[in-house]
Amino acid sequence: MITNFKQISPALLDALRRNPKLVALALELDRQILDTSFGPLQVRTRMKKQLDRLTVHEREFFYKRNAGLINQILARESRSRLFDRKPENIADPEFDEALLAERDSANELCLDRADHLHRLLCDEPWETSTPLCRAINGGADIGGVLECGPARFLTVVEVRDVSIELGRISEDDLRLKLDSGTIDYEDVNSGDLPCSLRGFAALRDFYKDASSRGDALLLYETWYPPLLHS
Repeated sequence: MITNFKQISPALLDALRRNPKLVALALELDRQILDTSFGPLQVRTRMKKQLDRLTVHEREFFYKRNAGLINQILARESRSRLFDRKPENIADPEFDEALLAERDSANELCLDRADHLHRLLCDEPWETSTPLCRAINGGADIGGVLECGPARFLTVVEVRDVSIELGRISEDDLRLKLDSGTIDYEDVNSGDLPCSLRGFAALRDFYKDASSRGDALLLYETWYPPLLHS
């Protein structure tokens, strides 16, 4: 499962809080079926936009590598039911389309197995009571069910507080915590520590950037990232 982070303006967050049904639209998580030479491929709107920027050869390579994989996911009954839940894209006359346009330049981050990193940061798997522990699993729910539950949001103030706390620790601090046995958790101990440390550095930089811009954040989980790479 992929944990996704999207920087948004405070104005866009206010608009989404007024009408949470627009969250899926703002995240471009509405889906469409592409008819490829390797079979039908279900993609999100944001993925389709990125595919349109590729060359014909690059798109064909992507289809070859991923059409089968995504269709295998859809074939699993438990997961296919999640894909069948169509996000609601309901127009709102009060929603300023200029706000949605900002999403094209907003920074985003995708972390695989972010549960490992959360455990390293917070010791407890579901802890979210402190700014540090809200970095990955925090935020208030907003909108309906997407692929893996509703999206969550962090306000500008919460983003700033998380950034401050992330800036107070280092990769060495996390490595020492694991090496000292402070954390005794099988999933973390069997995880890829270098990957988790790289994820931490990316997360710290992402929050620092969001805080410097005065942005809020949307957090949400998906089965695969916005664009699958070879």
